[in-house]
Amino acid sequence: MIPYIELRTVRLGPVEIHVFGALLLLGMIVFHVAFVRRARALGLLRGWQAEGIALATLAGGIVGTVASSRLLFPMLVGTAPRLAGDAGLSSLATALVATTSLLTAASVVGLPWRSALDLAASALPRSWVVARLGCVLVHDHPGRESTSMLAVRFPEGPRFDLAVTEWLGVLPLLALVMLLEPRRLARGRLAGIVAIGSGALRFLVELQRGASDAEGWPELRAGPFTIGQLVCVGAVLGGVALLALPESRHGPPPAT
Repeated sequence: MIPYIELRTVRLGPVEIHVFGALLLLGMIVFHVAFVRRARALGLLRGWQAEGIALATLAGGIVGTVASSRLLFPMLVGTAPRLAGDAGLSSLATALVATTSLLTAASVVGLPWRSALDLAASALPRSWVVARLGCVLVHDHPGRESTSMLAVRFPEGPRFDLAVTEWLGVLPLLALVMLLEPRRLARGRLAGIVAIGSGALRFLVELQRGASDAEGWPELRAGPFTIGQLVCVGAVLGGVALLALPESRHGPPPAT
């Protein structure tokens, strides 16, 4: 089993740093840096263009997450607004708004939509590894009880920790992305592979979920599936569609 290690705050002199928030912020910085570096390495964007698209994507993700937790989830379960909510609903809102922001910003500068998705796919696993580590250390996604080797030894007894399982699964996805990047795949191929890999990973992680979240709120379901699993199926189908599209190579950067 995996040992239970909890780290919520770190004190640097008079300053108390919240580990979850710090790692989440660091994850967003990693996404921005990775996106910009990849865009410039491929010669796809110039100057402020890569910076602007990366920032627009991050802003869209933040808006989607907040809208889900503060508006959609409370309306569905009849609670007061709170900064939490169903993980699947949050993932859906975050992905939809972030992708819309990404493609909108890309269209403004003339970047092909498949190239934009590839840039995000390159940056996503890198930021995912960092940001999800915050959840790993605060254990805010406990799953069902288990004695599996992937279970975590919680003080009240062994059970799955969805964040731990997901974090471990993201590592091989990141390794695959780093292996494929030098191959200069056709447009949309990297995005398709990451969509399939992340969707499959999250679907499997959802199988470890309990009946409620860490705060006791019910998990939203559609029949036998959680909302998160349906989102994962959509991600996999979207990835398959990207791989099935006719081949298109990355072209020259858009004019300024």
